[in-house]
Amino acid sequence: MSVFDVSQLTLNPTEVQNASELIVEKLWKKGRLAELFDIQTGIGNKTQIVGVKRIPIGGGAPSNGQGGVGCIPKAIGGIKTTQKYWDPAIVTGRLTYCAQDENRLFKILQKWTNVYPDFFEKIPDDVKAMIVALLLDHIETSVIAKAFFSDTAADTFANGGVFTNTTDLSVFNQIDGVFKEVFADVNIPRYTIAKNSGADYAAQKITPDEAYEAIESVFDEADERLKSDPTAIIYATSDLFWGYAKKLAAIEASGGFTKTIIGGRQALQYMGKTIVNMVDWTEVIKTYQNDGTKYNLPHRIIFTVKENMPIGTMDKKDLAKLRTNYSVDKNAVLTDYGYSLDANFLESYLMSVAY
Repeated sequence: MSVFDVSQLTLNPTEVQNASELIVEKLWKKGRLAELFDIQTGIGNKTQIVGVKRIPIGGGAPSNGQGGVGCIPKAIGGIKTTQKYWDPAIVTGRLTYCAQDENRLFKILQKWTNVYPDFFEKIPDDVKAMIVALLLDHIETSVIAKAFFSDTAADTFANGGVFTNTTDLSVFNQIDGVFKEVFADVNIPRYTIAKNSGADYAAQKITPDEAYEAIESVFDEADERLKSDPTAIIYATSDLFWGYAKKLAAIEASGGFTKTIIGGRQALQYMGKTIVNMVDWTEVIKTYQNDGTKYNLPHRIIFTVKENMPIGTMDKKDLAKLRTNYSVDKNAVLTDYGYSLDANFLESYLMSVAY
């Protein structure tokens, strides 16, 4: 196969804009992230997130205001609010590719034409489209990893933290992610998964019965308002998901239970609630929270409504910062991106967890 001239892969300004708009649409608006999470755009530094609590049960007979009979309506509880703040960080990245990448790129191309076909319809050059599709996949998985696992105090196992010793901590220390906030909130109902404390990989392996019990317990311990919300989702790490699936297969003696795809991930049902296989979480844990003997909390569940753990970006056109140029010195094409990111969880009563 002849070697292509990578200088010809540089996107012109119109193509850059087109590519950026597609990434924005796929990530922040209509894409797989938006199916699973509440993506909020237009947030700013220290922007307040206000929650309004339900007014307590009240009302009663009118009075004179002094305990006697009268015409003054009985006072009810006032409006109470909760508040948190957005504090987004700026995330940047650069993809470098050259002629030596040709065979690898075309192998990947065969996969991504199936996963992101609309890119190949809207950007005429297949290789350029593939580069954009790869960036989309990279940014999507990075957003999930950062939104849930980030910790401004992140450190390695060697220094008393929970990150693999070879981890580039700058990837995870820009914001405090959802898991850090959840672990710190004692008001969230929690089921303890004993296998998380296993001394090694084998001792952490979970059985179908244990997976089923964890999902059942997270549901049972949840606030009735969460249980009754038709949009509530059970997000589970992969071993829990597949353990539950095996339990269903054994119960039904067929394995023919209904599986769906949500946000590019497999999903099942429990008591009418969707259970999503958060393979993204599992990949982060096994790669970045692995001390070589065991994983840090490999089994995790969050049961909530997606609006209760929003992911925010300052500007829905942040990724319009995508730019590309050809470096003569490196004989490579450089494609840069930038976006802002923060994540929050809002109300404790709208969440039930296991870990």
